[in-house]
Amino acid sequence: MQQWSFQKRSVAVKTTLTPWAETIIQENKDACNNWMVYPISNSRVEVKSSTHKSVIVDFQQRTCTCRRWKIEGLPCGHVIKVLTMNRYEDFSEFALKAYFTETLRKIYEESVNPLPSPFE
Repeated sequence: MQQWSFQKRSVAVKTTLTPWAETIIQENKDACNNWMVYPISNSRVEVKSSTHKSVIVDFQQRTCTCRRWKIEGLPCGHVIKVLTMNRYEDFSEFALKAYFTETLRKIYEESVNPLPSPFE
C-alpha cells in the first residue's frame, strides 16, 4: 500500500528535477542576489559574494572553486548567479541525472521485495 502511494505521488510531480532538488536550487538562487560577476574567458567567470569572497566558475570543466557543485551535484549559488545573468531559467542541465524526476520514477518502476531475515 505504501509503495502505491509513493508511485501515485511521483506521477503527480511535473518538474524536471525532484521537488527536493528544486528547493535547494531556489535556496541557492535566493542567496546570490547581491553577488558580482566578472568574466575571465568564454568559459570561466569570477564571482564575488557580498562578503567579497571570490570563487571561479569554469563551465567547460563544470567546476566551481567552492566545490559545492561537484560535491552536491546541483548548481551552487555561484553557478546560478552566472546562469541567471545570462538569462537561463532552467538549471536542470547543470544537475546530476540522479536529481531528475524521471530518474526517480525509473528507480521505483518495478516493485522491490524485502529480503528475508537471515535468521529464518
